[in-house]
Amino acid sequence: MAKQIDFWTLLKLTQEYVSQHYAAVLTDKNKLGQLKAYVDKYLRDNDYHVENLTTKELIDKLFYEMAEYSVASIKTIGAFLLLNSKQKQHLCIY
Repeated sequence: MAKQIDFWTLLKLTQEYVSQHYAAVLTDKNKLGQLKAYVDKYLRDNDYHVENLTTKELIDKLFYEMAEYSVASIKTIGAFLLLNSKQKQHLCIY
């Protein structure tokens, strides 16, 4: 039976799943294209559905949110590393 869930909760769960099982897809922009397949698999394996969204719309929306976050994070971390390397300071990333 289909499990109805709100989008933002599903986004968090999907991000956790992908991070745990396919972390490289979130950190390597060359692998970002595989993200939709992993999101699709997760939704189908768990039978999650969001009201008023088709499966394709849901996959696209989750992909967009995750891809935009991933790219923004990579750019932010990259800029931070560049700035700190120019200042010759030590940097710890947690």
